[in-house]
Parts: sequence; structure tokens; C-alpha cells
Amino acid sequence: MDIKGSQFINCNVMSCKYNKDDSYCSLEAIQVAPHNSVHSGDAGEESLCASYEPKS
Repeated sequence: MDIKGSQFINCNVMSCKYNKDDSYCSLEAIQVAPHNSVHSGDAGEESLCASYEPKS
């Protein structure tokens, strides 16, 4: 797969209907939102995005 000039969205969630070839997401874009059940205020719990990093 050659996607020059674009970002590549990896996906290893086999149960997701957008998972293709066990490695990438077929969606053209994704939305990252805060997790609704954050209780401790720990920044690492704010998002379910595996690439999440808090601002420094």
C-alpha cells in the first residue's frame, strides 16, 4: 500500500469492521475524543488513543 503525502492509520483491532488486512484502518479520518469515565484526572487515562501523549 502506497500512501504518499498522507498519514497512515494503523489498526490491530480484528473485530472492527474498518480493520483491513489485519494492519490498517480503512477510514479516511478518525476522531479522538476524551474518555467519558475519567475519574483520577491522570492524563494517561484521558484518551483511548494508543498514540496519546500529554502536552508538555
